[in-house]
Amino acid sequence: MTGLSPGGAAPPGGNAPSFNTDPVVGADASNGVAYAQSLVGTASDPNSDPLTYARSVSGPAWLQVAANGALS
Repeated sequence: MTGLSPGGAAPPGGNAPSFNTDPVVGADASNGVAYAQSLVGTASDPNSDPLTYARSVSGPAWLQVAANGALS
């Protein structure tokens, strides 16, 4: 799942959120089956700020990333 990023820039004097592993590896998709996974728990923020998620680069047209980390 390369190209996904926990959102938000680091505030002044703060630290940016990051993924716990790189790359983040999710379940494989199957042709003809709706994809439903989550990025929750795959990233952390050293300041304990809430995380939002977004796709930072292009990827497969079928993959949608919701701000709450839901993948579909």
